[in-house]
Amino acid sequence: MTDASIIIVYHYIQRKEERPRMKGMLVDDFERHVKLLLESGYRIVTLHEYLEATKDLTTLPPSKMAVLSFDDGLKVHIENVMPLFQKYGLKGSFFVITRPLTDRWLAPVHKNHLLLAASVEEDSLFSVADLITEATRWLVKNSGVAAPLNTEDLIKKYAAMSPWDDQTTAYYKYLLNVFVSEPVRSLLIDHLFRAFYGELSAWVSKFYLDKEDIQQMQRAGMEIGSHSHTHQFLSSLSEEAQREEIVRSKIILEEILGEMSTSFSYPYGLGGAYDQVAMDIAKTCGFRAALTCEKGYAAASPSLLAINRIDANDMQKYLIT
Repeated sequence: MTDASIIIVYHYIQRKEERPRMKGMLVDDFERHVKLLLESGYRIVTLHEYLEATKDLTTLPPSKMAVLSFDDGLKVHIENVMPLFQKYGLKGSFFVITRPLTDRWLAPVHKNHLLLAASVEEDSLFSVADLITEATRWLVKNSGVAAPLNTEDLIKKYAAMSPWDDQTTAYYKYLLNVFVSEPVRSLLIDHLFRAFYGELSAWVSKFYLDKEDIQQMQRAGMEIGSHSHTHQFLSSLSEEAQREEIVRSKIILEEILGEMSTSFSYPYGLGGAYDQVAMDIAKTCGFRAALTCEKGYAAASPSLLAINRIDANDMQKYLIT
């Protein structure tokens, strides 16, 4: 017998009327996920509970388990996820970016999400192609670097990274998330956001969880973990900068929670986004476990510092009834 337990990663969970409509899941679809897991015999638990039941992945749990994990620390997690958890008596694991807890700041990755979501609204004044045109113009003018040509090899590469996106959107994500590195990436995204979307100050307070939200969720039995301080590709940073991202987030969270934070989730989560340096820092600063977005059953994970997680879109492929 093998352990069929799964850890699922979610981001945006929105109501139908919420705009802009982000790449994620509607509340009704998320509730169907919950019902399907329960009907398939899964016990929905936190990451901590799963690790306790399996003695840190070394033994079989008493039953199939599913960990519902949520990255980024978004306001929709308390507004749209928590009511469903309370309805079904469930708990989840939430991984929070900590800079929004100390500054009025919107992560570049989320500015990008807002731009992409707004570009496909019916009344939008711009498209993804417009974003690409302006990004390539800005890159040449401000960094002297031309955007990569849309070659067959490149198409395969970004299609593998963004399998649910059309080719134009996948290329844009590759350009912004992979091809361009810091600090140019943040400057470029800031420019695009101002040029196409406007000021961000109105978004900050309604986009992320605040300290009171996190404490409320903690009191309700939710597990609160770190998703770094500013959500960067950790592997692209120096060891010192990686330590700052990981350790600082832990300190901020523990001040809010009043207890140890023992779980971490790597930003972006794929192998190219984190490295052995990040894993070692996570371990030495006191994180018991760290989640990736490498697909597979939890028990098949290579280590506690690189635990497999499946995307919400792939859940049914991994269900064992």
